Amino acid sequence: MFDTGAVGGDPDPQENPDPQEVPGSGACGVAGCSRAALGVLSSAAVGDTALLSDGELMDAAVDVERSRSLLDATAAHLCTELDLRNTTVAACGLRTERFLARTPKQSRQGCRRRLRIAKFIR
Repeated sequence: MFDTGAVGGDPDPQENPDPQEVPGSGACGVAGCSRAALGVLSSAAVGDTALLSDGELMDAAVDVERSRSLLDATAAHLCTELDLRNTTVAACGLRTERFLARTPKQSRQGCRRRLRIAKFIR
């Protein structure tokens, strides 16, 4: 991102890819894409950042923040849909925020807050 070699401010076509061209961007691809992202992020989390150059380190930090935004948006859409369908109540007898707090070991209050925000932005 910082050392692309582009001249004259030509936009990078990968910055904002067309959703139709992104593999796994359809309704059925969300689960597969999230599993793939989890694998990449898991291996990156244990990587040795000392081996990165300054430019690679800056690029990686920007990429992670961009990914965090996309993950937050995806989580909001998924949580809202779970709640609207009452999926977690039907499947395991738990309201959505309780289900989410149990699964990734997060606080119920934090999950409730994220669900409330997700419903608001929908």
